[in-house]
Amino acid sequence: MIQMANSSLVNYIRISPNSNARTQPVSKITVHHMAGNLTVEGCGSVFASSSRQASSNYGIGSDGRVGLYVEENRRSWASSSAWNDQRAITIEVANSSTGGDWPVSEAAWDKLIQLCADICRRYNFRLNYTGDSSGSLTEHRMYASTLCPGPYLHARMNRLANEVNAVLDAGNKKKITDGGFASIPNQVYTGKAIEPSISSAAGAMYTVAYKDNVNVGYGQAIITGTDNWEGSLTLDFKILPQSLVGYQDIDPNGWYVSVLDQAVQAGYIHGYSPSQMAPAAALTRANAVCLIANAAGKDFGEGFEDVPQPTYYYEAVNWAKEEGIVHGKDGKFRPEDSCSRIEFVTMLHNWAGNPTVDTEPTNYDDWKDVPDWGKTAMAWGVATRVLSGSDNKLNPLGVCARCEGAAMLVNYMKEKEDE
Repeated sequence: MIQMANSSLVNYIRISPNSNARTQPVSKITVHHMAGNLTVEGCGSVFASSSRQASSNYGIGSDGRVGLYVEENRRSWASSSAWNDQRAITIEVANSSTGGDWPVSEAAWDKLIQLCADICRRYNFRLNYTGDSSGSLTEHRMYASTLCPGPYLHARMNRLANEVNAVLDAGNKKKITDGGFASIPNQVYTGKAIEPSISSAAGAMYTVAYKDNVNVGYGQAIITGTDNWEGSLTLDFKILPQSLVGYQDIDPNGWYVSVLDQAVQAGYIHGYSPSQMAPAAALTRANAVCLIANAAGKDFGEGFEDVPQPTYYYEAVNWAKEEGIVHGKDGKFRPEDSCSRIEFVTMLHNWAGNPTVDTEPTNYDDWKDVPDWGKTAMAWGVATRVLSGSDNKLNPLGVCARCEGAAMLVNYMKEKEDE
């Protein structure tokens, strides 16, 4: 026996003796007409007689009430076809008037749509009227010499299927935000429109439009649901120069993108890992020396007692010491300490040979904060455009970020090439 539930739309129950055990899964609905304006109670009385040799699973009165006569786990005797009745839930519909085209009331029609949608939803199929027994919506007239379900309902079978399916679609709407869309990886700037591929793990139906997808910056893929998927979803993606595309922590709208691209291409700076550049992280004194050493490409020598081998910066720091680029205190270099902006400018100034400039940039609001030992280097840095201020401040004692160090070095190397 196939165990099934009955519709919750039922208002009246009178079980008919005229039925058999159902042996096939439900995959169809068969619509009949009562050939009269019977109530659900009256239809139940007709099917209560075993001598009648007829029944249906449900009946709908002109008032829109629903009667249950044969439970869904049993086959009704309705369609003159055991094959059809084993697969179908059968429904008798009252006629609002007799004769003619045998019409049905608006209330009965509306309840027929609701009941069919309830059945389809529970058994997971849609209505398809083909005009013959191959469809999921069938009629008595397909199996016997009869006009049932009458001209009125027969002419509306396609409409019934469409309206039931519309109810199913409205109840099965899915949000496009639940479509299982993966984030879009960083894209390489090409100077042309970029349209990264989109895929839905949930099999969503959608269209895609792209925005801001040419220049370095944030592009957008705007996904709009179609069919049973509703709403929209915007996926941002980064467009970056080739040298930076692997790093996940780069802001493509950051001021530093161009100079960082140049620094990476030139081999001055490297990421902490293939996916992490940490552009805003503090530049350590060891990092600062490595930047300059990478730009210089020099040999390396002996160094400070607190710079043991085989640290990644061992040779660079020792070379910088020999070249007079850095100076320790009491034999110590403090490699892991953060490097200030004035310290890095001073390192570049030392590497440049300690040149002097005629004037000091006293127009900066915080020039008074520049310590005496660094004024020559800072004045040189401003004069050669190695560094620039922000909000009319040089922030000499502030921590130098990795991207700032890269920018200063790129600026210095350009100045050096122009000499």
